[in-house]
Amino acid sequence: MADASSDAVFDQWVKPFYLLQRNPKARNDVQRSYAKLSPSITPKTVDSLLEESDWRFRITGAFFASIRSWSQFDKQIGDLLQSSSDSKTTNAYLHALVRFNSSKSETCICSKLDSKMMRSKCIGGQFKPETIALAFIDALNGSNLSTAYRDKVFLVDNSELEEKWSALLARFEDQHRFIIELASLDRNHDHSNQRKKDPDG
Repeated sequence: MADASSDAVFDQWVKPFYLLQRNPKARNDVQRSYAKLSPSITPKTVDSLLEESDWRFRITGAFFASIRSWSQFDKQIGDLLQSSSDSKTTNAYLHALVRFNSSKSETCICSKLDSKMMRSKCIGGQFKPETIALAFIDALNGSNLSTAYRDKVFLVDNSELEEKWSALLARFEDQHRFIIELASLDRNHDHSNQRKKDPDG
């Protein structure tokens, strides 16, 4: 990848991805853009994007890392999560950490959530995105990381809160599924190349 700060790099590597991946209507465009760039995406590419000061580059780097499940970036993205102060960057980093599903990911998410809950009271209905991410990790691993945080919101039985919780989990799962779908493009590409190299295999 050329100079990351150039307009050409932004147009090719960042613009097609930094917000469109959160818009279901644009996912076909994202898939096409990703399929075109996929062979050129390397750990060095991701590292360069994550090091940029522009948040749009950083969340695109996290997006690529989550697709490739490159858990070597769990500390770097975890550190970015700690300093993140808006939903766009927070959600991108959370999806990457959940995709990595490492002990470092869990520690980073819990640390961020503890910090946020110390700074503000958790009043009814205010679910932190980190709690949703932990609940998703719980579902993957059969763990129980999110319960204590969730219980601070569910102080009383409330069907509206249950519906909101379910909707947020479903949205997170939908985005996670899209990341998995993009990862399958890489596998299909690798299998296709292997067949070309070994047509009798």
